[in-house]
This record gives sequence, C-alpha cells and structure tokens, in this order.
Amino acid sequence: MKLVLFSPAQPAHVERSLELLQRTNQLNLSTRRYSAGELDQLLGDQDAVGVCTQARDRFGEYGIVGFASLRYSGSRLYLVDFVMSCRVAQKKVENAWFGWLASEALRAGLDKVHARYVATPRNHVLLEAFTEVGFTSVGEEQGATLLELDCHTPPAMSDIVHVTSNDVRALPCRVHAESEQHR
Repeated sequence: MKLVLFSPAQPAHVERSLELLQRTNQLNLSTRRYSAGELDQLLGDQDAVGVCTQARDRFGEYGIVGFASLRYSGSRLYLVDFVMSCRVAQKKVENAWFGWLASEALRAGLDKVHARYVATPRNHVLLEAFTEVGFTSVGEEQGATLLELDCHTPPAMSDIVHVTSNDVRALPCRVHAESEQHR
C-alpha cells in the first residue's frame, strides 16, 4: 500500500475532503459535519493544516480515502479532525499515518499530539485504532475523551505501507521559535 499525503489545494481535493467529513461515520474523530464555507475557512487558517490521504496498492487506486486537520493552540498540536474511509481500515494505514504525524511533530519541536474523541454509537472502531497506534486517554471534557500520542513512541511501522508527503504544508516550528525568543 502506498499513501500520498498532501494539503488539499485543488477544488476536487477540497470537494472530496468535504464529502469524507460529511459522510464518514465509523472512522470519524470529531463527528463534526463541515459546510463548504467552514472547510474553506479551515484550510485558509495559518494555524491549521489540512491533510488529504490518497491510497493505492498493487490492485489499483483507492483515491482520496482520508482527511485530517491539525491545529496549533499555544505550544500544543491538536488533531482536530480525522476521517478515513473504511475501504482502507485495518490495513495498517493508520499506523503509517500516525507514524508520519509523530515524526513531523518531533521535527517541529513537539513531543505530543492531542486529540478530542467524540463517541457515537458507530465510531468505536476509530477509538480502537487510535489505541492500537499509541493514543492514551488522559481525561474527559464535555462528553469527549481527551487523547494524547507520545511522539517519542510512535506506532509500530511495517514495510507494508509506505508514506510520501511532499505536498503537505509544513508544520510550523513554533516550539523552536518560542524557545529562541526566551534566550
């Protein structure tokens, strides 16, 4: 399996991201249903990064199978949205994706990724996948489970799924910039 991660810039990529956000139930972290305007606003926010996941394997193209949004608040990185098509679920795609995210966060000077899981009757599969890749529960807030991924212990990777991420807007190195300002 080969994953290509990129920031959605073309109208077709934004449209597919919106479709995934509106229709995905089982593998949906926030369960938020965006309007087209809300997604455009998110993608234009300098403190947020949108990431599309495109997949293919030896049998053919899956197309865009996932979308995630990351947001900075203070010196913390939050995974706000994560939706993935069940067509690629449980094929170690999640492990590869979160391995990539952990390495990118470390490169930006961040030790942890935070997430807020909103449970529904249908998305428990996502919580199981997050637990498998190393997220731990660190509390509850307004009916949501607060999760944390230690980037120093990323999920076990396999040689089955390969990730390329040339066109993802870089995570800002905010932690490094803040520590330099305090010197």
